[in-house]
Amino acid sequence: EFMTQGLRCGSPSSQQGMTCVGKIEGYPLEVAVVIPFVYQSVGSAELLLHLHGHNFSKQTLADYIKRYDFGRLLTASRRNAILLVPLSQGRCNEFESVLADGPGFQAFIQNTVLLLSKAGLIRHPELGTITLTGHSGSYRALAGILTHGVHADKINELYLLDCSYGRAAEFAAFAKASGRRFWSAYHFNDGEMRKTQTEIMQQLTAAGIPYWAGPQANVPASEVSGNRIGFVRSNKDHRDTLSRYWPVFLGR
Repeated sequence: EFMTQGLRCGSPSSQQGMTCVGKIEGYPLEVAVVIPFVYQSVGSAELLLHLHGHNFSKQTLADYIKRYDFGRLLTASRRNAILLVPLSQGRCNEFESVLADGPGFQAFIQNTVLLLSKAGLIRHPELGTITLTGHSGSYRALAGILTHGVHADKINELYLLDCSYGRAAEFAAFAKASGRRFWSAYHFNDGEMRKTQTEIMQQLTAAGIPYWAGPQANVPASEVSGNRIGFVRSNKDHRDTLSRYWPVFLGR
C-alpha cells in the first residue's frame, strides 16, 4: 500500500520489520517509515518520531538506517508503533524550520496520519500519541516542539540519547508534567551535557518530583519501567549510546 503513496519499501523481515522511504507532504526532505514485523493495526496512529543529530556531511536516510538499524531497534523495543525518521541537513536545519514551527509540525503530523490511514495501518485517520526521541544536536528542535505546544496533549514520552547540550528549562518543564515519561542517557565527562542534566535534576528536586539517577550504565529494566524520569551515565560512545539505550527506554 505504501508504494501506491509514493514510498519505496524494502522486504519485511522478522528481525527488522519493514522500512519505507519517501516524501511526506509538508516536509521538504525524505522520511523513513519503519513498521515492526509484528505490528497490529490500531484505531489511531501511535507514532515514534526520532530526530538525528547534525548532518554536515550530507548523510542520506539510507546511511542513517544502515548505521543505526532502526528496524532492529524498533523490534527490540517491542512497541506496536510506527517509527518516523525524517532527514535533515546541516545543523538540523529542516527540523528547526519545519518541525520546531507550530504550523509545520501540525501539517507534518496530519499528513503522516492520513498516509498511514490510506495504507491501512490505522483504522481511523486520527492521532493517538507521539513519542519523541533525539540524538546529539537535535535537542534544540525537540525543545522547539515542546515550546510551540502543537499536539502537546499527545506527547507523553521524551527520550534523549546524548542529546542534552542545553535547553534544560524546556526539558524540565516537560518532565514535571504528571503522566509524562522522560529519560536521558548522556556522557558524564561532557561538561555541557553534565551541566544540562544537573540543571534538570535541580529543577525536579525543587519541585519535589522524584527521579532515578545512578552511576551505573547498565540501568535495570525494572528501574526504567518503575520510574517515569531517569538519567543514565552512558558507557558507550556517542553513536552507540543511541543503539544501547533507545530500545531500553522505549521498552519501558
